[in-house]
Amino acid sequence: QQMIFNILFYNSLPICVLFGSALSIAYGRPDIDFDYSCGEFQQCRFHRSWHDILTSGSADFGTQLQRAMHLALLGQPSSLEEYLVEPHLASKLVQDCRLER
Repeated sequence: QQMIFNILFYNSLPICVLFGSALSIAYGRPDIDFDYSCGEFQQCRFHRSWHDILTSGSADFGTQLQRAMHLALLGQPSSLEEYLVEPHLASKLVQDCRLER
């Protein structure tokens, strides 16, 4: 009985985090304004630390990337370049992945 209690007690936090993550993935999708199915976007590699992956999630990253894309369209590509492993691809990415709205 004590062993069952210990297993449930020590595994309750990871189980709650797992369910919370699943819910945020299922319901936390923002509307993305650019065509992320274009070939150029599919070939890009992005900078993302493990800390960012574990704490902010893909929906937040998508929102931040969208903001960087908008700034690049307005002539300020530095934010988008910071996300890219190959920053020189920023202008090509903005040209190829058109805005959908």
